Amino acid sequence: MKITSKIIFPLLSILLFALIFYSCKTDSTVSTENPTSVEILPNEKYNWTINSDYFDYYNTITIIERNKFIASNNYSLRMCTDDALWQYFSPNNAVLHSVRAYFYGNDYVVFWGKRSFNGENSYMIADSGYYVLCPPPQQRYLAPAYFTERGTFFTADSIKARYYKYQNGTFTQFSFGGKDTLAYFGKVNGSLYCYKRESANIYNIYKITDSGPLTLPPVTGNNSIYTINSGIIRHDKNTTSVSYFNGADWNHLFYAPSTTPVLYEFITGSSKDSLTFVRVDTSKNITASVWDGNSFIKQTNIPANVNFKDKNYYIRSNYYEGIFYMIARTTDYTSSLKIIKVSLK
Repeated sequence: MKITSKIIFPLLSILLFALIFYSCKTDSTVSTENPTSVEILPNEKYNWTINSDYFDYYNTITIIERNKFIASNNYSLRMCTDDALWQYFSPNNAVLHSVRAYFYGNDYVVFWGKRSFNGENSYMIADSGYYVLCPPPQQRYLAPAYFTERGTFFTADSIKARYYKYQNGTFTQFSFGGKDTLAYFGKVNGSLYCYKRESANIYNIYKITDSGPLTLPPVTGNNSIYTINSGIIRHDKNTTSVSYFNGADWNHLFYAPSTTPVLYEFITGSSKDSLTFVRVDTSKNITASVWDGNSFIKQTNIPANVNFKDKNYYIRSNYYEGIFYMIARTTDYTSSLKIIKVSLK
């Protein structure tokens, strides 16, 4: 028997009416609450997890995707995930043995390493699957590439007061005044700035222009300065004030007093209204507080095993979509790495 659409549609209408009628007669009520929702307490913004399985030494770590990062030292580069073994990562290895990788995106990566046939240092640009060698302006190690757009990055000389701009296959050199110390870059309101330590109590600040660096008023006193994803942050150790750079001056955000002597500390985050302040005290215990734009809130859910006991060398990753890593090891490489992942709930 052939069933036509003229029969099917009335049957569906009857069934739908019956279901609606039955639901209206039931005494049960439909809950509007979401049973899977979890309140995120302001003093428990992050999850803290730990892994200590890796017996090797690394001195940089960069997150490139959620749960995937690059770890490197002076001899090798590895692509790592939270749930898999670390894999050596050196594309086009027959041309360049890479020991650093700087990602603008998955289809544009700047590698740094040694050329396979003569051992000279070189950059290699991976652009949409094509590889181009790019000799550096000098053979010494250069600071990590800081991208301003696809195809354009800045890097600083490791021992000279100068920096380089790479664009369209060419490096242009610019010089700073002052002491030969490493410079760090950061963007503020769409403009590029950099800072470098002149002495224990002086940071020089520069605005980077097309014609070269423009010197701004220095930062004096006992300070630390950090680049975050969208800004530059300063911590005044004397007043405990944390402030952000607005391109001309520093605006106070909050006070961050320390209750115990601090061995190591840093500030990371996505913006001036979303910061995490991490400290390691002299007993190698970790404390952290979060600034949410209104309040400075100490975190109370750091597990007891999340510490840097028996370690004496620390590095941290970039901040990527609410995630950052900390790594600790011994300076003599006699024990495994302690890798701590910190992720927003």
